[in-house]
Amino acid sequence: MVTHFSLLPSHKSTVLTLYRTLIRNALHIPTIQSLGDREKLISKVQSSFRAQRNILNALSCQEALRDAVTWNKTIIAAYDSSNSEAMTKILTKIDKSYQQQTEKTPLRKLIEIEKPSSNITIEHRQLKKQQRMLDSWTREYLTHQQQLNLIPSKSPLDLKYVSSIIQPQAIHWKNTNKIRNLTWKLLSRKNSAGIKSVTGTYTRLLTVMTPWNETLPTGRSKIHSFRKRHDSYLVEKVQLENHVNEWGSIYEAEDQWDELIRREKKANKKMNTRKGSGKDIGWVQSLKHVQKELAATSVQIEADALEFNRLQLCYYEKLKPDFDARFEDAQKNIKRLRKYIAKNKIGPFSFEQGDGLGRVMEEHGFKSVTKLDQLSIP
Repeated sequence: MVTHFSLLPSHKSTVLTLYRTLIRNALHIPTIQSLGDREKLISKVQSSFRAQRNILNALSCQEALRDAVTWNKTIIAAYDSSNSEAMTKILTKIDKSYQQQTEKTPLRKLIEIEKPSSNITIEHRQLKKQQRMLDSWTREYLTHQQQLNLIPSKSPLDLKYVSSIIQPQAIHWKNTNKIRNLTWKLLSRKNSAGIKSVTGTYTRLLTVMTPWNETLPTGRSKIHSFRKRHDSYLVEKVQLENHVNEWGSIYEAEDQWDELIRREKKANKKMNTRKGSGKDIGWVQSLKHVQKELAATSVQIEADALEFNRLQLCYYEKLKPDFDARFEDAQKNIKRLRKYIAKNKIGPFSFEQGDGLGRVMEEHGFKSVTKLDQLSIP
């Protein structure tokens, strides 16, 4: 099959390099002050390359490349403010009927090199982020209440009413749901600590599931390394199989040819042997040697996986008493928290007296899901 000149990898690489160079040079011409003219020039370069992308003739490709190199030299010459001829040639090249694009296009954003420096502080960003979180919780609470027909869904709500009444209720509702879930996990279920089986290699890997609300390092990070090694082995295995399917018959033919030549030389007593050298490895034998090394790699990965599983079982047996103790403490804390809430009647507006539900949860060993320090919400 004949391969066209424009389809050669070397030609594609040359065209891509030239295209990027033209775009980069046109983007930073200091003598063009108008963003519109600069945008027109870049668009002209893009449309020119796009219009000639289907050229297959070698002479036409060569002419187009020569023209692009000439224009690149013209653009470089326009970097000198005193070279008015190059600048005039560039402006003449730009199509006057080109429609200037809007301010929101990615090209216009790329051309705007000088942007005003941002003076936004980290605290301001955190404040905006926490304000968005609070607004999201408020909308979620309003939707829930409207579905229960407790808040009208069509009539508008006063902003002061939302900030002073709805938002505290939304925060309290969020923490109340969290406490309800904790109660179910701790009082209605068994200890969550145990051994979990996950995919990794041909052998499933074991990892220790730590108790609720606790994160203990038990070697789980090695699971990623096992998966990476196994994936690398599978890639090499598939590549070798494809290579054998494509070249296996040729290797066998080469071995047969070498054997025929060896027999003829031996019959004529002209066979040359090298001192100290063993039997030459054949073509097929070299493939089997690679397959053997790849199989040894797989065996080593599985052996390491089994050793990892044994270590995880040892970790679990050693840490199980600690897991049980932590689980019992969490059960006691959730019972004490529920009694404290009922006794002190913690409600949506208790945080104004410094006794909000989020702060009470942290005092009893639980994490508040609505802690917004920038908004002074515990």
